[in-house]
This record gives sequence, C-alpha cells and structure tokens, in this order.
Amino acid sequence: MVLREQQPSASRGWIRFTAGMLLGLYGLLIIRLGYWQLLRGPELAAQAAASRTRTITQPALRGSILDRSGRVLAQSRMVKTVWADPQQVRDPEAVADRLSAVLGIPAPRIRELLTGPGQFAYIKRKVTDAEAAQVQALIDQGQVPGVYLMDEPQRVYPNGALAAHVLGFTGIEDQGLAGLEAYYDHLLRPRPGKMEVETTSDGSPVDPRQVVPERPGADLHTTLDLTVQSIVEAELERTVRESQALRGGVIVMDVDTGEILAMAAYPDFSPDDYGSDPTLWRNWLVTDPISPGSIFKPLTAAAALEEGIVDLNTEFVDEAGYIEVQGVKLWNWNRMGTGRGTLATLLEQSSNVGFAQLALALGAERFYRWMDIFNLTRRTGIDLPGEAVGVRPARPTDLDLATMGFGQTATETPVQILAAINAIANSGRWVQPHLVRTVVDPTTGETREVRPVTRPVISPETARELWALLESVVSRGTAQGARVEGYRVAGKTGTATKYDAAGREIPGRYIASFVGFAPADRPEVSVLILLDEPQAER
Repeated sequence: MVLREQQPSASRGWIRFTAGMLLGLYGLLIIRLGYWQLLRGPELAAQAAASRTRTITQPALRGSILDRSGRVLAQSRMVKTVWADPQQVRDPEAVADRLSAVLGIPAPRIRELLTGPGQFAYIKRKVTDAEAAQVQALIDQGQVPGVYLMDEPQRVYPNGALAAHVLGFTGIEDQGLAGLEAYYDHLLRPRPGKMEVETTSDGSPVDPRQVVPERPGADLHTTLDLTVQSIVEAELERTVRESQALRGGVIVMDVDTGEILAMAAYPDFSPDDYGSDPTLWRNWLVTDPISPGSIFKPLTAAAALEEGIVDLNTEFVDEAGYIEVQGVKLWNWNRMGTGRGTLATLLEQSSNVGFAQLALALGAERFYRWMDIFNLTRRTGIDLPGEAVGVRPARPTDLDLATMGFGQTATETPVQILAAINAIANSGRWVQPHLVRTVVDPTTGETREVRPVTRPVISPETARELWALLESVVSRGTAQGARVEGYRVAGKTGTATKYDAAGREIPGRYIASFVGFAPADRPEVSVLILLDEPQAER
C-alpha cells in the first residue's frame, strides 16, 4: 500500500521536470528568436535585399562638338551591345551557332565566351541597328536564353573625314584618344548614372530605383567654320595630288581673336574608322617642327625695324648674289644679286643675302630675344594634344645666325610660325591660337568662354609698315601667285631645304610655303599653306 501511494508522486516529478525543461528550451528559443529578429533583424533584411539587388550602370552621352555656327562636327548616340550571363546559358553550342549567323563572329569564339567564368561576358559591342534587331528577335523567340542587349554610347562624325586632325577620335570605352576629343576629354566625358534593381528568383527585374542620375558631357562650341573647312580641305587635297607632294597643310586664323577658322592636313583619315596607322592621326601642323624658310623673313625684318637697324629707306647692295660667312657662301635662291634696293626690294625678291646681313647686324643676343618675343621658343598653348616646340643652336655661330635670318637652321612648328606672322597682321599684338570658343553645360546651360592669351610684341607703326611691304611682295614680288581679284593680299612665299638625320642637305627635297593675310590694309584673316616635297609645278 505504501508503494502504491508513492508511485503517482514520482510520475508527477518527472512530468514537472520534463515540462520545466521544455519551458526552458522554449524560453531560450524565444530569446534566440528575439535576438535574430530584434537585434540582427535589420542586418539580415539588408543582406537578403542585397542578394536580390544589383546595381545597373546607366550610360550617358558624351558632349557634342560643334562648329562656330552650331553645326554638328561630332556627337554621340545610344546603340546596342550584345552580352550574356554564362550561368544562364544551358546550350552554349546552339546559342553560339545562332549568334554567329547574325553577328558574323566565329561560333567557337562565341562558345568560348558563353562558357567562361562569371555572370557577364561581352559578345559584340556596339552592333549595327540591323544586328540588334535580329538578336532581339532571337531573344523574344527564346532561342538564346541568357543573352541580352544593353545600351552603350557610340561616337558619330557626320561629316566623315572633315576636320579629322582637329577633332581626333574616341576609343571603344568612349574615351578621347586624339585631337579635341583627347584634349577636352575631361569636359566631354559624361558621368554615368546608377540604378538599383531588385530581381526575382528567375532574375527578372522589379522595382528599379535610380540612386545616381546620369550627367551628359559638356558641349564644345569650336572656332571652326564648317564651310571654310570644307573648301580648304577640298583645295588642299587637289593641290597635294596635282603637285605629287608627300603631304600638305593649311591653317586659317582670325587675325584679331586667334580663332582657328580652318585647320587641315592631307592625307587624312576618318574618325569613325581611324585604322592602325598613327602617322595619319598626327596633326603635324602642331606636332612637327620644320625649317620655315623665307616665310620667316618678315620676322627678321620686324626685329630689325624695331631695333632701329634699318628703316624703309636704308639702302642695300647685292651684286654677287651671295654672302660669305665663316668661309661658306650663302646664295640667294636664284643665285642672282638684287642690285641696289631697300627693305622692300629684299622682301619682294626674297633676298637671302639681305636677311643674313640683318641677322648678323642684330647679333645672336638680340636675334634670340626677338624669337622669344614672337613666342618661337615655347609652345603657343593651342588646345590640341602633342604640341611641340622648335629648336635652335644653343651657341649659334655667325653662320648659324646668318642662315636663321632667312629661315634655315632653327625650326618652328607651323602653328608657331602663323601665330608669329599673325602678330604683324594684328597691329603688333600676338594672340594665342585656339580652337574652342565656349564650353556649355547641357544640364544647367552654363556657358564658359575661352579667353586666349594676348600681348604686344611690336609697335603698331612697324606692323603697318610691314603690311605695305608684304603687299608689295604679292603685287610685284615673288608671291604674285597669291593675288586674288578684288582683294588686297599681303604675304610671303618660302622654300625650306630639308635635311637628313645627319644634318646633311637633301638635294631636291624641300617644303614650299606661303604665309599671308588679307585685306592688306585692314587684316581680318591670316593663312599658312605648306606643301612637303612637291614634285610638280602648278
């Protein structure tokens, strides 16, 4: 009886123990759940959202390049790029075959891309509109699962090769690689936007949210005149072909402002398909120092007039046609003497003897100081990449000095030469040559003007004397071929000897040139024309 009375008590003990354990475990579970829900809940929710969210870059358009009247020289548009997520491609061989037929890429190459690591692979970037339409049809028909189209910007040059050496071109990543595209890349380049998109379990996008808005690049309003550029390029190509020259170049500048109205080099290239020959891309009017030849003589004359070494009535005598310096005979271009004459005679007949005498009279110190004044010892600062600067002897001999007086021995870039001559046309003020007038923010409309450097280099009186002297060179001197009916033109022709790597003169090889401005009595436009090794007379 005693044992029967104690059995229910033991059973109840075990029940209470078990219930206590269960309640304890339940309490611990509640505490643990509270920890995850209350303390770690926001963190876990963020991790879950992140696993369903991806950031998509939204491309923006590069800024446009326009001529001085707002006509488009370069602009961007959105085109399609074909890409794939290799993790979603179930039959790489079949998908590769279908894409190959549309895109013109070998199927094995596409198959290699479709079976690579990661979740993103470019198949073909910036496809044609027709290719994009065919790929979209395959996507819509479910024949290429895991393949997608996305937008990418493409640079377009609507005028073909026109102004190619000025505009330059961009690379596959829309980055500027040459010309204005490279120099102003930091302004033209857009800022892409960012979009956060949540995806479902099958990768379908839902609930897009823009977190960073895209910002297009700034527009460049250049100094170029599309009409003038077109005429210059057509005439330059014709002249280079007819003269059988290696290359040719032309720069047209606004005298007062330094704005480049046209800049052309031939042979040229197409910015849309610039190929692999970098010698065609280089704008040698900016990057290549040359011996200017006789087009340098107006600068020697300006220095001599400013220094008071000569005036318009100073008499020169040259009967022999040469001057001997350090045992070397320096001949006139035609090996004939000019007789008796003035500074006008020296310019009209392009006397090497006379300008050698002027350089020697100036002396090396003053001659070099005037080269510096005319900005021939440093870059002009034109807004193009790769600008070079000419060279000159560090310790010039009398022979060096004499030959520099008529444009040999020292070298300058074509843009340096024109900027210096333009100072004469601009009543004695040097002005920095430049290609961009304004930069416009397309988002805000804010406009920033480009202000070139300018400074006086010679007196207005000396400049006007040279206007008359250079007009006489065109009207009755060696530059009569530059006469234009109905216009008063001032200018100077030149022929510069070319040298080999050892410094030896190359017989029969030279650079023919003309520099001038018009109207001669009120200059508005200055021009430089160069033909490298012309073989035929025009």
